[in-house]
Amino acid sequence: MTRKKKMLIAKQKKGSSSLRIWLVVIIVFLIGAAACYALLPDRESPRIVLKPGKKYLNGESVVRVSIRDAGAGLEKIRISAFQEGAKQSLVNQDFGGILQQMSVQNGTQGSLLDQGFPDHPEQWATKISVSDMNLQEGKFRIRVRARDGSWANLLSGNRATAKQRYVLDRTAPRVRLESFRNNLTRGGSEAVAFRVKGKARRIGVSVGDTFFPAYRQDRNLYLALYAYPYNIAAGEERPEVVAKDRAGNTSKATLRCFVNPRDFPREKINLNSEFLRKTLPTFRRTYPEIEDRVSLFAAVNERERRRTRARLQKIGRNTVSHPLWSGAFLRQPASARQSSFAVKRSYYHDSRKISRATHLGIDLASTPQAKVPAANTGRVVYADRLGIYGKTVILDHGLGLQSLYGNLSRIRIEKGQRVNKGEVIGRTGSTGLAGGDHLHFQMMISGIPVDPVEWWDEDWIRLHIRPKLRQAGLSAKN
Repeated sequence: MTRKKKMLIAKQKKGSSSLRIWLVVIIVFLIGAAACYALLPDRESPRIVLKPGKKYLNGESVVRVSIRDAGAGLEKIRISAFQEGAKQSLVNQDFGGILQQMSVQNGTQGSLLDQGFPDHPEQWATKISVSDMNLQEGKFRIRVRARDGSWANLLSGNRATAKQRYVLDRTAPRVRLESFRNNLTRGGSEAVAFRVKGKARRIGVSVGDTFFPAYRQDRNLYLALYAYPYNIAAGEERPEVVAKDRAGNTSKATLRCFVNPRDFPREKINLNSEFLRKTLPTFRRTYPEIEDRVSLFAAVNERERRRTRARLQKIGRNTVSHPLWSGAFLRQPASARQSSFAVKRSYYHDSRKISRATHLGIDLASTPQAKVPAANTGRVVYADRLGIYGKTVILDHGLGLQSLYGNLSRIRIEKGQRVNKGEVIGRTGSTGLAGGDHLHFQMMISGIPVDPVEWWDEDWIRLHIRPKLRQAGLSAKN
C-alpha cells in the first residue's frame, strides 16, 4: 500500500470520527433541549379577573381587568368588545417574544433557561370606562385574552381567556312627586307619594346616609314613610326621593320641606351597686371576659345597644306594602312618663361617669306587671328577648312602620300572629337593662327610631299622613 493511499485512509477515518463526535454532540444537545422543554417551562396559565360581575352597566361604569402570571410573566394581552357582530379592540399590549428576549439577554449574565424575563410583568391591570367604548344601549360582551412568556406549547406560551356578557343601559328612571307639603320635626316622621317611570330596583327616600324604602301601591305609584333622624341637625340634610335601576342609573327629587329644629334633654343617672348586681347576670354569658361589674355595664349599655339597633333595622325590613293600622296609636293606659324620646343619658357610679347612651323610646310606668295593649293593629314580627330591652314584642303596621314593647315580664302572643288594636300582648316588667317595672315603648320606620308622641296624636296623623295615603290611592281611614 502506497503512502498516499495510507494517508487517504487515515483522513477518512479521522473524518468519520469527527462526524460521530458531532452526531453525539447534536444528540446530547437535542436530549438536553427536550429535557429543558419538558422539565423547566412554566405550564400554569395566566389568571384573569374581569369585573364587574354584575350584568347591567351604565354610561359611568368602569370595566376592571387584572391579570397575574407568577411564572414566566405576561407576554401578550388583548381586550376586545363585541356588539351586534362588530368587534372593537380596546387593549393591544405586547411585552416582547421569546426570540426577542433571547437577543436582549445574549451576552448578559442572565441564563436563557430563566423564563422570568425582565419586561415580562407578573401583574398587569387596567380600567376601561364604558363611556370610552363606542357602544349602543343593549347587549355586549368583553373578551380578555392573555399569553405568558413560557417555553411551553412549542414556545407559544400558556394562554388564558375570560369573557363577560353585559347589558348597557344609560336611561335613568324618572321621578314625579305627588306630595309637595313635607314639613317635619327633627326625630319626627313624614310620608310622601310619588311616581316612578321606568324599571327601578331601589326606590325610597334618602336622608343623609339613611334610606327608607318606598312601597308600590298601583302601577308606577309609590308611598314611603320616612323620618328626619334625631342625630342629624335640622337643615343639615335635605330628604330626597331616590329611584335607582339595576344598571346604577339614579334619579333624585329633593323634597321641599322645613325641618323644625329641636334640642333633646339630657339626663344624669346614678347607678348603685344593687342595680348592677341585679341586672347584669343575664349579660355575663355574652361578655364572659369582663369580670368587673362597672366595665360590664358599660359594655352592655354601649356595645349591646349598638347590636340591638342593627337588629332592629334588619327586623324593619320585615313589613308589608300597605298600612295595617287605623287612626292614632294607643298610649299605655294610666301610665306616667318616666323618660322621653332621644334623651341623652350619662351614667354615673360612685360619682364617676362610666357610660353614656341615647334613649330612643318613651318609658311608661303604671302598676307592676300591668297589661300592655297593642298600640294599633299589626302583625307580630318579633316576640323574644332582645338585648337591652329584655323580653320584647315588635308589631309591624305596614309600610315599614313598627312599634316595640320592651322590658316586659310576660309575652302573650307569638311571632306571625295578627293582633288587633288594644289587644293585650304582654305585661310590663323589668327584664333587660331596666331599673324597675315599666314599659319601654318605641316607634320605628324601617328600623329607625322616631318620636312616638306624633303617632299618638290624631290631629298630627290627619295633617301629615292621611293626605299622602289618599295621594297614593289608599283609604283615608288610616
